[in-house]
Amino acid sequence: MSSCSRAASRRPRPAFARVLALDDRHFDARLNLSGTLSRLGRLAEALAACRAALELDPRNAMAHANYANLLKDTGSPQEAIGHYQTALALNPASADAHNNLGLLYREQGQFEAAVQSLEQALQADPGNPHYRLNLRDTYRRMIPAWHFAMLNDQARNDAFERAIAKAACGRRLVLDIGTGSGLLAVMAARAGAERVVACEANTPLARVATRVIARNGYADRVAVIAKRSTELAVGRDLPESADLLISEILDAGLLGEGVMRTFRHACAALNTADAAVIPAGATVWGQLVECPELRRVNPIKAISGFDLGEFDIFRNPDAHLQVALAHESHRVLSEAFEMACFDFRRLPGEGRTRPVEIPVTADGAAQAGRVLVRPAARRRHHTVDAPGRRQQALAPSPHLLRARPPGAARRDAAADRRPHRQPFLLPLA
Repeated sequence: MSSCSRAASRRPRPAFARVLALDDRHFDARLNLSGTLSRLGRLAEALAACRAALELDPRNAMAHANYANLLKDTGSPQEAIGHYQTALALNPASADAHNNLGLLYREQGQFEAAVQSLEQALQADPGNPHYRLNLRDTYRRMIPAWHFAMLNDQARNDAFERAIAKAACGRRLVLDIGTGSGLLAVMAARAGAERVVACEANTPLARVATRVIARNGYADRVAVIAKRSTELAVGRDLPESADLLISEILDAGLLGEGVMRTFRHACAALNTADAAVIPAGATVWGQLVECPELRRVNPIKAISGFDLGEFDIFRNPDAHLQVALAHESHRVLSEAFEMACFDFRRLPGEGRTRPVEIPVTADGAAQAGRVLVRPAARRRHHTVDAPGRRQQALAPSPHLLRARPPGAARRDAAADRRPHRQPFLLPLA
């Protein structure tokens, strides 16, 4: 920077200074001074100048919005939110304030509030491409990418539709839990269900599902409620108990999305005693695999010669990983073995586990178990999901196992002399 530039940066306000020298309570001069200081990166001074302007005119919407921008940039997000809200109470049509508030909500992880503010920004200024991009990017962040892969799984869609077509015709009320895009709900309506109630905990997703249903001509028979299924009540949210329950809240490891708690509550509180359930159940299969690269970060220890063990606090050792195993270097060490079989109408109690014997087929170090889930459309266990089309769950073992055929897997005593812990005790709740 030249000496002239440095001098200019030290003297950013000759015109404002002259005005303020004549009238130190000149609102516009204070506000313009704040903007100039902000553009020069002198945020603390800009904040003080904007605060002085607000004291002169506490009901000025622009001053509140500018002050909120500075508070956000100087690390006071909650105070900034309050001033954005004040600015919008004074001027509800301010597209810029709606947009900036939405971006701040997004930074704070409050995605539903962010969507609401960004939608209001776009309503106030429909032609603004930046507001539209901010809204689309927020939707992208709050809706996991697996939604698109699942919608693109035509084998899965066809299997669900076959099962729903057989079960939904003539049903008085179908309950669709976790409707997402609304696809299964409109399938049930098309199959002949008299009425469908679909619930979705994600409010923006529920609004989109409502529009999808209306666009396809089923708004008269399908209602979307933006609640978790455990918040629903017959007589308030549902006109009567449902005689068909449909849901696709199964993740790659079956239990990761609270499916047991959800189905247990629905069958007890929301369904008729003889209600059909789709899927009716699922079988979980396991297989030992050797995956050395996975072991490097499960648990996290040394990376590039540095001890990064403290970072392991962010890893959940009891959670499975969702991976495309075909793209990972691995070796299969056992036959597939059944870990559990569930009937979603008659689920086991909380906290139960089941030990399994593992048919080992190859010598190696087992770092994890591959989990395959096969949902059943009906009690005869016709599969709903084509195995292998979606990501698979990989459950890292808490200990390195030495697999030796024939017989069950045995822990390598030389590698770990702690008491043996069976790594494939599947929780059944």
